[in-house]
Amino acid sequence: MKHKVYYDEDIDAAVLELEGEYTSDEAHETFDELAEIFAGKDHFRLIIDLTGTNVVPGRQARKVLEERGKAEQQNFLMAFVVTNPMARMTAKFIASVMGKREVTGFFKTRAQAAIWLKESK
Repeated sequence: MKHKVYYDEDIDAAVLELEGEYTSDEAHETFDELAEIFAGKDHFRLIIDLTGTNVVPGRQARKVLEERGKAEQQNFLMAFVVTNPMARMTAKFIASVMGKREVTGFFKTRAQAAIWLKESK
C-alpha cells in the first residue's frame, strides 16, 4: 500500500496519509491497520491527510469506507487535512459516507488538526 498509516503518540491519534488513488483493497487494509492501532484503547482519533491526492475514492472504496466507518463507534473523532477545494469536497464526502460528519473537522494544516483533536478529548 502506497498510503501511510501510523500512530502519533504526541497527539494520541492515528495518521493516514493518502497518495493518489485509494482502492477498496487499500481501504480494507487501512481499517485493519487502524483496528490494530486502536485495540484496547477507549477512543478512535484519526487524522486523514489528503494533501497528497485529489482523487475521489472509487465506488467500491466508498462502500468499504461506509461499512467499516459506520461500525467504528468508540469515542470517535476524525480530522481531515485539506489544502484545496477538491480535497475538501472529497473529505466531506468521505465523512458523510462513513456517517461521521458530526465528529469530523476540516483543517488546512496537520498542526491545526492535531490541536483540535487534543482539545476535543
